[in-house]
Amino acid sequence: MFELIFSFLLLASSPLELPDVKLAFESCDEKDCDIYVMESLEGEPVNLTNFPAPDAYPDWSPDGRKIAFASKRDGNWEIYIVNLETEEQRRLTRDPSLDSLPKWSPDGRMIAWNRNHDLYLMDPLTGRWSRLTEGMGVTGLEWFPGGKKILFYSMSRGGFCLLDIKTGLLEDLPRPPHKLDGVYGLSISPDGRKLVYASNHELFGAGALYGLYMIDLISGEFKRLIRDPDGNCILPCWSPDGRFIFFTSDNKDKNLDGADIWIMTPEGEVVRQLKLEKANYAPDVFDPRYAYRSISPGVNLKETLWGVIKRK
Repeated sequence: MFELIFSFLLLASSPLELPDVKLAFESCDEKDCDIYVMESLEGEPVNLTNFPAPDAYPDWSPDGRKIAFASKRDGNWEIYIVNLETEEQRRLTRDPSLDSLPKWSPDGRMIAWNRNHDLYLMDPLTGRWSRLTEGMGVTGLEWFPGGKKILFYSMSRGGFCLLDIKTGLLEDLPRPPHKLDGVYGLSISPDGRKLVYASNHELFGAGALYGLYMIDLISGEFKRLIRDPDGNCILPCWSPDGRFIFFTSDNKDKNLDGADIWIMTPEGEVVRQLKLEKANYAPDVFDPRYAYRSISPGVNLKETLWGVIKRK
């Protein structure tokens, strides 16, 4: 069953050496939200988008030269990319629907995103796009290592699914031992075995707050990583080396401006708080050592007893 609630009032007494990575995140004040970038965890945040409208959900391209993000700058949430070398910002989608959660494929050739809670896929060079699901209630998505499948949470199916983008085969993943009423961010480990996600299924005090949980997609083993009785832990992101998980905590007593980026190990040991100004969300990590490197899943997912359903 559940592990003890991990308190991160005290950080690890012997901090692990953190990777030399670049970080993108959404930073908000009372007026606006912009995408910021840090060249290292010791660096200063730099405003990348600097536009008087909300920008959210940054995602690094595999070569580290571009970042995809969602923005409401044209009056409706659309997908944009910004070139870090030229600072050019380009709009990719033009639709009255709500477009969000862009995710680059591991080879950098495609971008998957959420449009009105369904999966879509686009070639950012040509602008050609296709719809991958219908009526699935998608609230979180991530490319599976190897770039042939997309992992997502489906509200309509009440669980995590894996979609083959070429064949349309849809696999139901092992489910945690609790009802998934809400998922606020998910991330798959670089070896494709462990899924970390934010869920609010546990009641605490006045209501349900999001905590971070992990499920082993081969063994089905489930555990709680972290849960804060005074705030939400949301929007997790694995580091490319698989050694750390970045996430947002909105505990107002622990953060300078209501929300901050925290770092923990896959065992749930918190090792660092970035202590950034403003309210900061949706961290995404780029490690130059893994640029354009296609990581093999390393595990045979077909050995599991999942149902396979042909997409209509």
